Amino acid sequence: VCPRCADGKTCSAAADCQSLVCTGGICRAPACSDGVKNGSEADIDCGGVCPRCADGKTCSVGTDCQSLVCKSGHCSAASCNDGVKNGIETDVDCGGSCAPCADTKMCLQAMDCTSRVCTGGHCSAASCNDGVKNGTEADIDCGGTCMPCGIGKICSVNTDCSSGHCTNHLCTVSLLRANITAESMLSVKMGSLPAGKSIIILFDTVIRAPLLPGATQVSNQGEVSGSNFASVLTDDPGTPDANDPTVIAINLLPPVVNNPTTSSLGSMTAATGGSVTSDGGSTITERGIVYAMRSVNSNPFIGGVGVTLMTTPGMTGVFTVSLTGLLPAVAYAYRAYAVNAVGTGFTVSRTFTTEKADSVTRLTTSANPAYFGRWVTFTMAVTSTATITPGGVVTFTLDNSVVPQLLNANGFAVYAANALLVGTHAITATYGGDTHFNRGNSVLPGGQVIIDLLKVYMPIVRR
Repeated sequence: VCPRCADGKTCSAAADCQSLVCTGGICRAPACSDGVKNGSEADIDCGGVCPRCADGKTCSVGTDCQSLVCKSGHCSAASCNDGVKNGIETDVDCGGSCAPCADTKMCLQAMDCTSRVCTGGHCSAASCNDGVKNGTEADIDCGGTCMPCGIGKICSVNTDCSSGHCTNHLCTVSLLRANITAESMLSVKMGSLPAGKSIIILFDTVIRAPLLPGATQVSNQGEVSGSNFASVLTDDPGTPDANDPTVIAINLLPPVVNNPTTSSLGSMTAATGGSVTSDGGSTITERGIVYAMRSVNSNPFIGGVGVTLMTTPGMTGVFTVSLTGLLPAVAYAYRAYAVNAVGTGFTVSRTFTTEKADSVTRLTTSANPAYFGRWVTFTMAVTSTATITPGGVVTFTLDNSVVPQLLNANGFAVYAANALLVGTHAITATYGGDTHFNRGNSVLPGGQVIIDLLKVYMPIVRR
């Protein structure tokens, strides 16, 4: 009952010591490895003068914790909004896996900084000569508030370009447009060209109709003619030959399918769909839905384990596929897809859960009326239109007696009674439902009638 002993005093148990450590009959000084919370420690062997505590341990101040965050007396995990430099942050709540840091904040690499420039361990402000596209620049160190960009550089507006022309986000010499429908030639008047100068022509071809079978490239070549010189064919500067066309390979892609949808959910049906937003430059040959029970395959693809495929005709645009024969109250994963000559495009995987199915119940008796003293067997049948059999418990209520019985593998529960008195007995059976099926109830119409066998067969003798 006396105060605990100081270090070096004799002891019999740990509780005798201020340090709660008694070894060899002597109270020992607190240590960071004695398995006891003592000394200045915030939790067992951590905090205070010991190593900092892990997340979830008890703490008094932030410096007790590895995360440097102590909330409500416990160490909290590092986050990007706790006001402390912790985790893999390079400065307070920025850098590393958090948002990039503002100018002057500490950094380890360019990606730690909003400006994408880390110099001497600190984020530097964006400039027009730092070799990085940052700030208001349209391309590296040009456009925006920096000097205009040269031909072929990325741009957003005309003022980003030294030529004053931004076409399809590229700086061009000039903007000349024409459309080809049924013809294969077009004529564009470019105006006068000063002697000794050259002109750059950028071919931007958009194919708005399905490609012809076997088409693999687009060839563009211009013919420049004038009033004072012979016609000259344009030349592709990227090839060694003279006066050759610009040939661009057609990059065919799989279809693009988006917006997986689910509607009209039932216990065994669902309406699913998607939207083919691009045919990838090739005719759509198939589209539809792939689905599977999520417990079997949460990422369904054509030919995957447990995957069912349902198709619907059509090309691009929104489509819907009705799924039937599903199991009630089961989670399914599904994807919309489309196929062309290049490959198959899928949406992301989405899930839906069917509703519970209604159960159909019917209570019957082995005999009605039945004779006094004979066994009477009551049978409750629980069925459904689903492809699985209901399971669970049926509770029989006979007058005031309540008897629970399990459904067998065929969906039947049976209760037999043999001590029923002569008269009419109320009998009901209640199905409690299970994972897949709703509750149900059935009443024996008119009740169970018990009659006296002697009164039935014994003639009445009058005297």
